[in-house]
Amino acid sequence: YYEKASLARQRGDWNAVLELGEQVRQSGLSPSDQIEWMPFLEAYARAGDLQNLLDLSEKLTDPFVIWQACRALGHSDINPEARTYLAQSFCQQVK
Repeated sequence: YYEKASLARQRGDWNAVLELGEQVRQSGLSPSDQIEWMPFLEAYARAGDLQNLLDLSEKLTDPFVIWQACRALGHSDINPEARTYLAQSFCQQVK
């Protein structure tokens, strides 16, 4: 799922990433490396899907992944509410 989501992310196909994220969620799957959550985290932030963004962000504990989540704020297409949430949840931990 990560590889498909990562490819869809590179293509800017956020709907495909969201669909894959739903499949992952329904299947109860979880990666061994938290960085594999990043395409889904960014897709939820872009879509303004705050519930899935919140649920997923609670799974992130790795400092590098938290830094990556903070970096995702640099994208201009991030939903404003999601941007605020990411800033409060992740960027304050990076400082």
